[in-house]
Amino acid sequence: NKESIEEQNKLISLGSYLEYTFLPCMPSVNSVSPTELKEKIRRVGANHCILTTNFGQPFNPPPPEGMRMAIGHLLAAELSEKDIEMLVKTNPIGLLT
Repeated sequence: NKESIEEQNKLISLGSYLEYTFLPCMPSVNSVSPTELKEKIRRVGANHCILTTNFGQPFNPPPPEGMRMAIGHLLAAELSEKDIEMLVKTNPIGLLT
């Protein structure tokens, strides 16, 4: 997210969820490391975020493989399993119900 932490917290206070994508961690983009992604999520709290891949381009792996990669890299960066479950399961389900 390009917004400042203050702007992100303002959006959260209004009931928004923040989407973080794994695509910037890919070598073809390489603008964010998995550790930086983890820190961005921790700053606002996983309970206010969702994780997507933003894959689907022919030169990237299929989205399910991208999600597996994202989860693996975030676990390696020491984001907790609880936070990852919140990002990829709990929060998305909450948005749909």
